[in-house]
Amino acid sequence: MTSDQEADRKPAEAVSEQSPEVQEKPSETAPMEESSVSLKPKAGPFKTVVFVLTMAGVALTLAGIVYDAQSQLETTFKSPDGKFAVEVYAYPRLLPGKAPKEKGPGKVRLVTGSGVPLDQAPLNTLSSMSEPRWTKDRVHIENVADFVLPEENSK
Repeated sequence: MTSDQEADRKPAEAVSEQSPEVQEKPSETAPMEESSVSLKPKAGPFKTVVFVLTMAGVALTLAGIVYDAQSQLETTFKSPDGKFAVEVYAYPRLLPGKAPKEKGPGKVRLVTGSGVPLDQAPLNTLSSMSEPRWTKDRVHIENVADFVLPEENSK
């Protein structure tokens, strides 16, 4: 071996030949058992309640969206000038009524002549729906809704 190679080798040997006192000792502050210390934060009762309520809210919202999407068009009332229409939708019955001919809940929707929705209102029962009364700037449905027509289209 050359003297350069011996010089390179000596520091490596010196490190490996250190006395046990100089070599690294395990930390005295380290936990004794890994099972006794958990790094994951535990969810408290407040966090659990908030999580459950949030999931219930999400589930109810999705159920409402699905239920609303199942509504079916029952009838349409067109305005005298043909620029607007009132559409009456029926929701599916979840439980059968006492009388088979009794109409269930629904909604009325004000739309433009091309079918773009402008406003809507709920109906407790479809039997409460009456013929809409059209004026220059409004459409009134007795005991259901009073829709204001947009100014730009009411001319």
